[in-house]
Amino acid sequence: MEKRIKKTLQPVQIGDKIYFGYGNTAIVRSVDNTKLNNQMIHYLNGEISRQEVNATDEQINSIISDWQNHGALTNNKYDNKEKYSRNINFYEWVDISSNLDPSVYQSKLTSSTVSIIGIGGIGGTSAEILARSGIGKLILVDDDVVDSSNVTRQSVYTELDIGKFKVDVASEYLLKLNPDINIVTKKMHINNKLDLESFFKISNVVIAAADTPFFLIDEWVDENVKKFDVPAIIGSYASTVINSIVLTKKSIPIKTFYNKNAVTNEELLNTKIPHSIIAPVSYMAAGLVTYQTIMLITGLQDFNKSFQLDLLDWSALQYELY
Repeated sequence: MEKRIKKTLQPVQIGDKIYFGYGNTAIVRSVDNTKLNNQMIHYLNGEISRQEVNATDEQINSIISDWQNHGALTNNKYDNKEKYSRNINFYEWVDISSNLDPSVYQSKLTSSTVSIIGIGGIGGTSAEILARSGIGKLILVDDDVVDSSNVTRQSVYTELDIGKFKVDVASEYLLKLNPDINIVTKKMHINNKLDLESFFKISNVVIAAADTPFFLIDEWVDENVKKFDVPAIIGSYASTVINSIVLTKKSIPIKTFYNKNAVTNEELLNTKIPHSIIAPVSYMAAGLVTYQTIMLITGLQDFNKSFQLDLLDWSALQYELY
């Protein structure tokens, strides 16, 4: 298929430069605003013929090679009726490599497995987002049943599901969204780090969305990350604060991280803190966690910092992980 300018990187002329991806500092790149480069954009867009480009074949091939190396070209078919076309267009937009075919990133999702530990506010909605995004396999781990308080903030449950096992309800719902994915359910409580090993052995990413036992489960997750070299994402929230920590083999131990940045049980005057959450906060936390999951699987973005967002004043904090 012919190479063309990425439609998602609408070229913008400003002064003596033509910008691709203008307005997005992480992906913007530029070329000189010359007559030839203008002609090349119209040529690659199919708007003018080869004969209308005032350049030699060598010049044209050099520009095409250079623009491909800067991630400005694609062979995307832009088939809006294709199920994952919006995903593919997004991957095209953020990809700054020389890759021409953004559908390869969708293929990575389709062939990947994600285990989700805890199918509650973050875990359940994360499972839904990943199912809609076209993940190949989901492993859902939880031994809890749906109660009435779950319905107010957890996207996969309804009043009719109260009293049923969360993993069963979630599996049935997710298969309605995407019958192509493979879903495995595990009704189990995580009691130690060995309980987590089997999930790390078969997953591309593990989402840690369980909150018990407090702090300890995060340490168990981290130990398995280091042992199996499989990344994990710890997602959490506290009232208006959203947290996401991407753990990899090279990140500092989570216990060290918490000792530096978190309030420990020893510092709390009362450790029996009631849950306080509304659905938008829960959904935003799940959105952040699944965005990072997708970026890790596709390889389109790396994360070397934890992220914390406080919705009361929209302050964002980042902490070094390695």
